[in-house]
Amino acid sequence: DQWSSAIAKSQHNQVSLALVPVLRATNHDQEMLPDEAAVAQIIVGIGSQSRVRVSRCVQMIMGRLSKTHSWVVALKCLILIHRCLCEGGFMFQDQISFHRELSSGRNCLNMSNFKDRDSALSWSASGWVRWYAGFVEKWIQTSRMLGLFFNCDTVRSDCESDHIVALPTANFVTQFMCLHEFLQEASMAMDSFVDHLLVKESLKLVMIVVGRAYEELQCRFKQIAARISMLTRSEAANLLQVCERLSSQTMLLTHLFEVCSDVMDDNVRFKEILITDYELLNVKTHLKSVL
Repeated sequence: DQWSSAIAKSQHNQVSLALVPVLRATNHDQEMLPDEAAVAQIIVGIGSQSRVRVSRCVQMIMGRLSKTHSWVVALKCLILIHRCLCEGGFMFQDQISFHRELSSGRNCLNMSNFKDRDSALSWSASGWVRWYAGFVEKWIQTSRMLGLFFNCDTVRSDCESDHIVALPTANFVTQFMCLHEFLQEASMAMDSFVDHLLVKESLKLVMIVVGRAYEELQCRFKQIAARISMLTRSEAANLLQVCERLSSQTMLLTHLFEVCSDVMDDNVRFKEILITDYELLNVKTHLKSVL
């Protein structure tokens, strides 16, 4: 890391201005979180500049992620990507969301084959890196489907807002199912969890996004009864199928939030937005009347 940073600093060009903070934020030190000053330099400094510079910065982060064999560097890269999506504004969201590897045409966050075999810890942590990368990809895909990026800074949605009420029914059903699938993926977080400082930091970021996603699901859930007369039998059947699974999914997510309470901030109050069994029963009754 020091050698790479020294080379980058010696170049004194626009590329090195972005590369140095990326290297500092994603160093190999497993006992340190990503350097806050470097993260701020990327998000605030580069993020406030031109789209071209943001694009170059994203390419550097993605390149470091795709080339590393260290779970520490990979996880720090993913945390940095996550924070850029949350805090970096629309340019970072746009550049990361639509970034592709030219050779494969796939999102380069695809880390399904990542393995660090250096130790027992690195082997276990590799499982979390793979899961976390898949989570971020699913988050990006779901946000694109919704037409908005539900992130760390998103204010809780107004369930009567135009972007929900004015949705065509077919899009409404698709979005509801998409959010359900995203939350289903999130409910499996603990399956790959490793008790480590860096993993806990990434888990905290994950849970904030999960809370925002559940808020979006809840707002659409409250609109179902008002749309009963507009649903086709197929749409009603799809919504009913999701609602049948929603109770158990909510229980899993509630347990996950309780387990993660020691790493989370106070800005996520999951119990305040829970869909109750009574609300579920009422909506399922309405849906069954269409079938």
